[in-house]
Amino acid sequence: MVRKSVFVFGATGAVGARLCPILVDDEWQVIGSTRQEGKVSSLRAQGVEPIVLDVFDTNAVEKALLQFAPDVVIIQLTDLPIGLPADAMEQASLRNAKIWGE
Repeated sequence: MVRKSVFVFGATGAVGARLCPILVDDEWQVIGSTRQEGKVSSLRAQGVEPIVLDVFDTNAVEKALLQFAPDVVIIQLTDLPIGLPADAMEQASLRNAKIWGE
């Protein structure tokens, strides 16, 4: 049986961090993006193939998708400040809008 592959954008975020282990347990080949080099080892420890990626770099995103050629793509991108302080939420909202507008 050939394992299906899934590319999870935002693999270390609030949803992606919970989703990836479920997919691995269900025997998917999981490729997970993170923007932080420091999170690579935790993804790898979960059985996820990590890739450090700037999602605003459309060439890098295209290259990654062509390289891995996943069967499924799941987008769980957010950019929320830790603790959700009100003074940081406006900028976070603008960054999140940019994520979905690119």
